[in-house]
Amino acid sequence: MGKFRLIRSWFLAPAGNETKLVEGLASNADAFVLDLSQAQAVNAEEARLAAADLLRQDHSSAMVFYVMTHASGSDLLQGDLEALVPLEPAGIVLPHADGGSDLQQLDVMISVQEALAGLPVGRTKIVALTGDHAGVAFSAGSYRAKSQRLEALGWWADRAAGNIGVNRLHESNGRLAAPLEAVRTLTLLGASTAGVGAIDTPSAAMDIEHFRVECDSARGDGFAGKIAISAEQAAVINTVFAA
Repeated sequence: MGKFRLIRSWFLAPAGNETKLVEGLASNADAFVLDLSQAQAVNAEEARLAAADLLRQDHSSAMVFYVMTHASGSDLLQGDLEALVPLEPAGIVLPHADGGSDLQQLDVMISVQEALAGLPVGRTKIVALTGDHAGVAFSAGSYRAKSQRLEALGWWADRAAGNIGVNRLHESNGRLAAPLEAVRTLTLLGASTAGVGAIDTPSAAMDIEHFRVECDSARGDGFAGKIAISAEQAAVINTVFAA
């Protein structure tokens, strides 16, 4: 298990979206996550090149960079790692993680790329998005002691809803739909069991005060940080999760 860096805000941007990349770099987010996970085979290489270009730049801020690859079962994962691990991102964010075996497999794959690139084996951390599918109900406790690279577990409400078949994110009273509340709780418990931080879901909330309430709730429940999809959200996260 890796020691969780004190990262409050995780700015998420599709690797091929120049507007979001510029916004992310200009934000005060603690971490920038370059998302390759939605790229199809026909444009995967383009997304990798965009991510590689950003990782090669000389960044003067304290921001750290992560890459969200394709999932463990994807034929595109190997290419993602070959292209980007040698460029020394702080870590790999694995979507749709389905238990400790996925974590161990990714650990080995990263180790190979680090060795080929002449990098210290073990330097690249892993953040596993466990709470973006129903499998978290059966695998939440399986990440403990599976990899020294593991830095955090996270969840994603929209993806979880789609994969589970939930037709709404929230109840009429504003609370998360019951299945999503369960996924959220299991992510927290899984992270606690593994001895790592938990990262709260990105939010499409347009009202920044509503978003602030989400952040207050997440921090109160034990999350160490939250995914941001705008610079404004990143600023709120940093304030709410400030030590």
